[in-house]
Amino acid sequence: MDWDTLGPIGAFLGVVGGGVAWVVNLWLKRADRKEDRMIERLKAEVAEAEKESAEEKALRVTWEKRAIAWYKQLVDAGIDPTPPWGVD
Repeated sequence: MDWDTLGPIGAFLGVVGGGVAWVVNLWLKRADRKEDRMIERLKAEVAEAEKESAEEKALRVTWEKRAIAWYKQLVDAGIDPTPPWGVD
């Protein structure tokens, strides 16, 4: 090969390499956007799960307080609850 043919081949390979780099860059940007959307979605799901957990805990505490109050009312009225408190 002589220098006259290497110039066009080098230019062609440069253009092809640039095109491949451009396509890879587009693909990587797309993958990054998908990853960012997934992270945001998961953060929203975590926030929702934490909110539901707090609501469930508050509801459980409320019912536990009611149960204690009902138990105390029975004991104050002279009724022995069956089963005793704390026994399943």
